[in-house]
Amino acid sequence: MKTANQNCPVCNCQIQDGSEMFCPTCNWELISIPSTASQGLKNFYKEKLELHKAAFKETDKLNKEIENNEQRLEKLEKQKVELESKNKSLNSDVANQKPLLERMKKLEQESSESEKAIKDLKEKLKREKEAKESEQRAHEATKTKNRISKL
Repeated sequence: MKTANQNCPVCNCQIQDGSEMFCPTCNWELISIPSTASQGLKNFYKEKLELHKAAFKETDKLNKEIENNEQRLEKLEKQKVELESKNKSLNSDVANQKPLLERMKKLEQESSESEKAIKDLKEKLKREKEAKESEQRAHEATKTKNRISKL
């Protein structure tokens, strides 16, 4: 076992208690290989250490991604609540505006009908003016004929 106040060779966490058998952060087995150990044992633990470092690094990376995704999810859930509230408010506004929209459509129809009636009346007035002018010309022509014949 390692002596007190050593750092973990995998995650570099400081190990306070020399009686720890595993790192509290990455679970690496805290053992010391004596210098008299066989090269095969040293190579085995060296390879094991490298594999554990890689696994810890990948796990740490995934944990950070999970944390970021959870934060994003919380943010999206807040936005969803805000948008649902806004949607509800807008739907209420739309419902309140429907009677006004119906009234506006009715007024537009009445206005269109009035414009058509005005146009028809203008055309009728124009025809009547033309007829009156025609009658006046005819009357003037008759008066002139009568004067000429009296002479």
